[in-house]
Amino acid sequence: MSNALSKRLRAVVDALPLQEGMRVLEIGCGPGAAAREVARRIGGGHVHAIDRSPRGSLGHLPGPNPRSKPAD
Repeated sequence: MSNALSKRLRAVVDALPLQEGMRVLEIGCGPGAAAREVARRIGGGHVHAIDRSPRGSLGHLPGPNPRSKPAD
Protein backbone atom coordinates (compact mmCIF):
# COMPACT_ATOMS: atom_id res chain seq x y z
CA MET A 1 0.00 0.00 0.00
CA SER A 2 1.44 3.34 -1.02
CA ASN A 3 1.36 6.24 1.41
CA ALA A 4 1.84 8.77 -1.39
CA LEU A 5 -1.18 10.67 -2.67
CA SER A 6 -1.83 10.94 -6.38
CA LYS A 7 -2.06 14.47 -7.80
CA ARG A 8 -5.84 14.08 -8.02
CA LEU A 9 -6.26 12.98 -4.38
CA ARG A 10 -3.88 15.68 -3.16
CA ALA A 11 -5.99 18.31 -4.98
CA VAL A 12 -9.15 16.94 -3.33
CA VAL A 13 -7.62 16.95 0.17
CA ASP A 14 -6.11 20.41 -0.41
CA ALA A 15 -9.58 21.75 -1.28
CA LEU A 16 -11.11 20.56 2.01
CA PRO A 17 -11.58 23.20 4.74
CA LEU A 18 -9.74 21.09 7.32
CA GLN A 19 -9.00 22.40 10.80
CA GLU A 20 -7.19 21.00 13.81
CA GLY A 21 -9.45 18.80 15.95
CA MET A 22 -12.16 18.20 13.33
CA ARG A 23 -14.21 15.02 13.02
CA VAL A 24 -14.22 13.73 9.43
CA LEU A 25 -16.19 10.92 7.78
CA GLU A 26 -14.90 9.40 4.55
CA ILE A 27 -17.20 6.94 2.82
CA GLY A 28 -15.59 4.71 0.21
CA CYS A 29 -12.04 5.14 1.47
CA GLY A 30 -10.45 2.25 -0.41
CA PRO A 31 -6.94 1.67 0.90
CA GLY A 32 -7.15 4.91 2.90
CA ALA A 33 -4.53 7.18 1.31
CA ALA A 34 -6.74 10.29 1.54
CA ALA A 35 -7.98 9.35 5.02
CA ARG A 36 -4.40 9.07 6.29
CA GLU A 37 -3.54 12.49 4.85
CA VAL A 38 -6.68 14.05 6.34
CA ALA A 39 -5.83 12.49 9.73
CA ARG A 40 -2.33 13.93 9.53
CA ARG A 41 -3.68 17.40 8.76
CA ILE A 42 -6.33 17.51 11.51
CA GLY A 43 -3.93 16.42 14.22
CA GLY A 44 -5.93 15.64 17.35
CA GLY A 45 -9.17 15.21 15.42
CA HIS A 46 -10.87 12.00 14.39
CA VAL A 47 -11.26 10.36 10.98
CA HIS A 48 -13.86 7.65 10.51
CA ALA A 49 -13.32 6.00 7.14
CA ILE A 50 -15.38 3.12 5.81
CA ASP A 51 -15.28 0.97 2.72
CA ARG A 52 -17.42 -1.93 1.58
CA SER A 53 -14.38 -3.96 0.61
CA PRO A 54 -12.60 -6.00 3.30
CA ARG A 55 -9.37 -5.14 1.43
CA GLY A 56 -9.86 -1.45 2.28
CA SER A 57 -7.45 -1.39 5.20
CA LEU A 58 -7.03 1.61 7.48
CA GLY A 59 -5.10 -0.05 10.26
CA HIS A 60 -2.16 2.32 9.77
CA LEU A 61 -4.05 5.56 10.45
CA PRO A 62 -2.24 7.85 12.85
CA GLY A 63 -3.89 8.71 16.13
CA PRO A 64 -4.53 7.12 19.51
CA ASN A 65 -7.18 4.62 18.37
CA PRO A 66 -6.82 3.69 14.69
CA ARG A 67 -9.31 1.02 13.67
CA SER A 68 -10.20 -0.67 10.43
CA LYS A 69 -13.53 -2.34 9.85
CA PRO A 70 -15.23 -3.00 6.53
CA ALA A 71 -18.85 -1.92 6.25
CA ASP A 72 -21.42 -4.72 6.23
